[in-house]
Amino acid sequence: MNLNFKYKICELKDYLSEYEMNLLSDKIKTFDVDLSEIKSNLGFLNWSKDVQEKIKYHDNIRYENIVLKQYITYDDFQFLSHINEQYNFSTHDYFNFFLTYSSETYKKRGIYEHIKNAYSNILIELFGKKIKLEYESTLAGNINIYPKNSFIKKHQDNDPDGQRLFTILFFLNDDRVESQGSLLKIFDGEEVITVVPNYKHCIILEHQNHNLIHEVTLNLVDDVRYSIYSPFTIKDYYQKLEDL
Repeated sequence: MNLNFKYKICELKDYLSEYEMNLLSDKIKTFDVDLSEIKSNLGFLNWSKDVQEKIKYHDNIRYENIVLKQYITYDDFQFLSHINEQYNFSTHDYFNFFLTYSSETYKKRGIYEHIKNAYSNILIELFGKKIKLEYESTLAGNINIYPKNSFIKKHQDNDPDGQRLFTILFFLNDDRVESQGSLLKIFDGEEVITVVPNYKHCIILEHQNHNLIHEVTLNLVDDVRYSIYSPFTIKDYYQKLEDL
């Protein structure tokens, strides 16, 4: 079960057929999310008291509504983004400044089938085991959505019970470039690995032995950055996998 890497950048073409890659490419090119439908769990935001006080000052009704419902909408996100710029709030004032959305969004578009197949083949490569049929629909998690001005500060993934083997990140963008920001940066000692989000590759971060510090830099453009965040645990290994 031990993984012999700190992180791994996987090319999806190594795990999908050319036909599947072409189908996935077509679906990615037309993929987007209706941001007005988002209700993102407030717990992901983890805002500071200073941010909260400023929101109360400018729009106490909005603040009370957010706290009551325990989620933020895209409209709330835009309001917070404006507050951030006005008061120069930064990564010290948030842990995560992005939105989340249900996996049903990309499952309905047919994208999940390709992600599942790639993920399954990656598991075979890592462990020599396959995913059990009854767990195929549980492989990939929710979508992380990064509108303009979103980010995640430098951090190590929280794993209080020590169960997480790795986290795998799939991307749902096809034409982003480095100058647009929203880059995944992985810090391995003095080395910084910069990843431009693109569906053609995915990233595996190992947690048992390394759990490297990483971040998502500020999204500088209106183009929304999407990724699928999928932790895999020791329990998953024993429960969801079987011999080939």
